[in-house]
Amino acid sequence: MMQDASPMVLAANAQKASRLLKLMASEQRLMILCKLSGGEQSAGELTELVGLSQGAASQHLQKMKAEGLVDTRRDAQTIYYRLADDAARQVIDLLCNIYGK
Repeated sequence: MMQDASPMVLAANAQKASRLLKLMASEQRLMILCKLSGGEQSAGELTELVGLSQGAASQHLQKMKAEGLVDTRRDAQTIYYRLADDAARQVIDLLCNIYGK
């Protein structure tokens, strides 16, 4: 249990949680992650689904990929994104349960 964890472990876990929450604190990133919680999506599909310009969506996706929240695969010219972080998936699932998709 976390209640029994040492101060060093608590600090390390708090740092991880804080980093995740900072990344998710953008409405645009949250919308993208919510869409990805339903499964893999292409960059074009995500852009359309969340109503962002291609450039804005690309910046958010690149940041989340650099931080390990999402992963990609390429099929010819199309890049597909999926959730790669289990903690992010759990937080998104919880938020979707509270606020709806």
